[in-house]
Amino acid sequence: MLHVLLAASHAILLVTVSAQGPAERVPEKVAAEVARPLAKGMEQYNAGRFAEAAETLREAAAQKPEDPELHYRLGDAYSALSDYPRAREAYTRALSLKPGYAPASNNLAMARMKSGDFEGGLKMLEALTDADPAFALAHYNLGAAYVENGDRNGALRQQMILRLIDPPRAYRLTNLLVKSGPPIKGVPFNAKPLTLPAPSMGPVAEKAFGRGEVRVMITVDPSGSVDKARALVGDRLLREQAVKAAIGTRFTPVLVDGEPARVTGVLTYGFRRGQPAKVTVPTHVMRP
Repeated sequence: MLHVLLAASHAILLVTVSAQGPAERVPEKVAAEVARPLAKGMEQYNAGRFAEAAETLREAAAQKPEDPELHYRLGDAYSALSDYPRAREAYTRALSLKPGYAPASNNLAMARMKSGDFEGGLKMLEALTDADPAFALAHYNLGAAYVENGDRNGALRQQMILRLIDPPRAYRLTNLLVKSGPPIKGVPFNAKPLTLPAPSMGPVAEKAFGRGEVRVMITVDPSGSVDKARALVGDRLLREQAVKAAIGTRFTPVLVDGEPARVTGVLTYGFRRGQPAKVTVPTHVMRP
């Protein structure tokens, strides 16, 4: 059985309405009409009364069909009931109303896997983690799916990412890897940098704070060029500079068993006001 965690299994937060100007303010009566059944459905869900929650949220979604939150929570209730076809329908509706709704994408992927479309769900998780590198739960679910699919190297890549963004989930994924087979060891990073750009903070970041750190996961091709880079940890004001620098980095080929290989690792950029960033190359990498 696939060891996965739906976002729905975590505490569900109440929907809050942000402060808006007078012309944009949601009428209190309308807000209350949405909030009351939603709160009731979540209360039933959290109490383990999933069938009641599904009915409450289904009726609410029928009355307010354009509210993506209601459809998303309805999908959670159906998932808890193992009614994955209806869960998929609800999550799909939420995403049609709110494109880029990451929790709904994550849970739709899980519902697809659990209803027999494993490959479709796996591809959704891969796309989601590429689009939202900081979404730790999606990385965990993707890593667990890789374990289930026998791709232990893929799972180890997700564990590497989680070590940077969510250590507790990294530990849980490590446990799945340990149970699935013998340890996987990283490859010593035996390449030398030919170009190693060191970006500066930039005027906006320097005004906001004096220092910061960005960790960028890179893929190095057999020629030593970085052909893929994405920031996993660090302030958004520094990420763009770090990723551009990473893409401009060149190494001698990384040798694995004496042959140039394609590898994945992490570059760390330590930024300080008025200075080029300190760049730290990985000591170990892994095969993609």
